[in-house]
Amino acid sequence: AMLSHEVRSPLAVIHSAGQLLALRSKDIPAQQALAQRILRGSARLSYFFDNCLTQDRIDSHNFALEPAPVDVPALVQYVAEDAGQLSDVHAIEVHIAPDLPPLNGDPVLLRVMLLNLLSNAIKYTNAGTAVSLAVTRHGPWCRFTVEDEGPGVPENEQALVFQKYQRGRAAEGKPGAGLGLALVKRIAQLHGGTAMLETRQPTGTRCVIDIPFAGMPLA
Repeated sequence: AMLSHEVRSPLAVIHSAGQLLALRSKDIPAQQALAQRILRGSARLSYFFDNCLTQDRIDSHNFALEPAPVDVPALVQYVAEDAGQLSDVHAIEVHIAPDLPPLNGDPVLLRVMLLNLLSNAIKYTNAGTAVSLAVTRHGPWCRFTVEDEGPGVPENEQALVFQKYQRGRAAEGKPGAGLGLALVKRIAQLHGGTAMLETRQPTGTRCVIDIPFAGMPLA
């Protein structure tokens, strides 16, 4: 948390400078490419620190959820825009069912959960392919489904990758600390929900998160 505090301010300056450079270099391809690299790098660092702070918060002795009514479509659109900064070679497709009621949840944790899912999908999917995030209603449950066209996770590793600091064989050579999916599962559980992986055919992974619409989240 101390390290994050010391890095956040200069990181914000770097990101703002990258945005300004991108704005001013729209007609200069070489500079535009450099600006986009700066923005993607600062977005990845920010995402990493968010994960570290979230894990620190959950592990602290005085941790408590901060529930509030969450507008699900607004939450999903916000996260999709954030995830779009992580890559310029992946399309993010968003599908939101109409008339979804609000969720009673911790909006900060829910954003971290969804961004982790999208970041993972982007990381293991080839450039030029799409990552999708769908939100539907299944009875009392709000279902978030993220799908990719990557190599998939073998059935015997699907429980392993939800454990803290554990990664599957497909993660070899990929950046990451093995926190993302562990946080996803823990945040879903804190909201009285579940997280599971499925294999897509012919290739890819589907991650399904179910969180109840009604009732207070679990402490």
